[in-house]
Amino acid sequence: MDKTLIFLHGFGVRGRFWNGFTDFFTSTEGGRFTRVLTPDLQMPDVDTLVETTTELVQSEAERSGGVCLVGHSLGGAVAAVVGSRLGDDLVRRLVCVSSPFGRNHSRLGGVIKLLISHHLIPEFAIRSRFYSKQTPKEIQKRMFGQVVAETPALLDAVLAETQFHTTVLTHRLSQPSLVMASEADKVVPAAQSKALAGAIGAELSIFTASERVAHNDMIAAPAVRVRAQQIIGAFLGRRQA
Repeated sequence: MDKTLIFLHGFGVRGRFWNGFTDFFTSTEGGRFTRVLTPDLQMPDVDTLVETTTELVQSEAERSGGVCLVGHSLGGAVAAVVGSRLGDDLVRRLVCVSSPFGRNHSRLGGVIKLLISHHLIPEFAIRSRFYSKQTPKEIQKRMFGQVVAETPALLDAVLAETQFHTTVLTHRLSQPSLVMASEADKVVPAAQSKALAGAIGAELSIFTASERVAHNDMIAAPAVRVRAQQIIGAFLGRRQA
């Protein structure tokens, strides 16, 4: 078992997004990682995000002899790119949770982009896309209170017609990888996550539409979070054949 685990957050949040999720991975059941990191990534634009995250992961991997990566949404896309760059000597295993890939079929017009960038869309309208009723409202409100504004450059990249990493991830990754997705996700369609799994040769773990797991529920909804932790922990702790 590799002893360092790094969690990569997505768009509009920072490392504390993982608060309440990571303690499991220092426990016996979660694999007893001795070092669990939730860094605030540098995100002025995609190029900087990828470069600085690669440098961070490489430094930690060289220090500890290899790391495991778990990324949510945009963070999962970055995790896959970093894993592809650094190879399995440094990134032993990786997990992409609710991460996009391929063409973005839900592109937003200029007016909507403007409303998002200036925080002019009511919070409750956005929350309903990211959370289901399985995440208590007090948790939803607390996590939305931590949302940060991203740069126009990063917003443009996230909403581009083709996801930035699609042309980069053209071969199976050398390390074992897992993609988790939900058919009820209103932010990143499960089809995109399935396409990512196919591109990088990853295993798939899918929450069905009837389970009604929203984009952030795997991290925030208590019952769903437990299941997601167990799936990730079992994958990271599995011995290679």
